[in-house]
Amino acid sequence: MRIRNELICWCEPMVLCCAALFLFLSATGCQSGDAALGEVGHASAVKDDMMASEFNHLFRDGDVYFAGLPTEVGLRTAKERGVGLVINVISEPESKMRIPFDERKLVEQLGMEYVFIPVTPGSFSSGDVDKFAAALSTMDDDEKILIHCASSNRAGGIWAAYLARKLGMSEEEALTRGREAGLNRESMVGAVMRVIEE
Repeated sequence: MRIRNELICWCEPMVLCCAALFLFLSATGCQSGDAALGEVGHASAVKDDMMASEFNHLFRDGDVYFAGLPTEVGLRTAKERGVGLVINVISEPESKMRIPFDERKLVEQLGMEYVFIPVTPGSFSSGDVDKFAAALSTMDDDEKILIHCASSNRAGGIWAAYLARKLGMSEEEALTRGREAGLNRESMVGAVMRVIEE
């Protein structure tokens, strides 16, 4: 009986510690899917690169590319560079008007996954960030990701909101990382701040 009581006294703190750790990881978004991104660093403009000439803006942070409008050649080059997931965050009418080819069809023909999350400053929500996080969680460790809009402004915006809401980064640091990835319009900065604070 004494041994049993000592075991209970020893085990209870361990169980509480594990439960607290689980709650912390869940709250900060440190789920198994986030590991595919590797360490989040700082994005910088890609200039001297064949891929850069095929987008009207291109930034990169490790395995993640942030871009403006793509061309067919740009998407083919992205595939050659190891991109396995393309996330388009342009609004649907704008996507139809500004991309003169069937992007989903081409991306899927090339063997990449295509995810469409239409975003505008007015419509941007925590639900969009949830969809974005779910898409990232499907990636293998060795695959790269391309997030694009029309200028990389919304791509940088959804990235900033993801870093704050899912990875527990401070709002200030997340906005800095978002700006490095192309976030540059006050309307989208305001939308990101609103979503982070929801």
